[in-house]
Amino acid sequence: MSFLEEEKMKIILPLIMLISFFIPWVYANYDGASIMIFGFGRGRVSILGFSVWGWMWDGGSSIYYLGLIALILTIIYFLFELRDYIPALQVPNAEMISLGTGGLAFLFGLIYGIKAISDIEGATPIPIGFIIFLIVAILSLLPKIKTLTGAGAATTTV
Repeated sequence: MSFLEEEKMKIILPLIMLISFFIPWVYANYDGASIMIFGFGRGRVSILGFSVWGWMWDGGSSIYYLGLIALILTIIYFLFELRDYIPALQVPNAEMISLGTGGLAFLFGLIYGIKAISDIEGATPIPIGFIIFLIVAILSLLPKIKTLTGAGAATTTV
């Protein structure tokens, strides 16, 4: 992969991670009611054409705050990936900060998505946005981990 392609992917993958929060993370259809849980802690239930929106933590489970926290961390991760274009973000250890915020966003998003899937009872949940988030986050974070740990470096023998 050429340098320009790597630079594009470095920006495009976190952007797709960010967009996935606005796609239903979990969708289910149960006896005429459709249930959608989005990545940022918002949910919608539609019955016979009427829709009710609400924050997921209103139901009593505070773990749904992790969706909003994961969204904020993903925004920070995306901004740090744009650090070549934003001089204020060109700080020492920017790569480590980027990896840390991206890793935390992945961890909190994973916990949140699993909770959202497990909360849908009586119907088969379809994790649309959640799967997109997981795949893109892994594709975005793995090269960084390899680079920072030295696994991607060439070895020489004497």
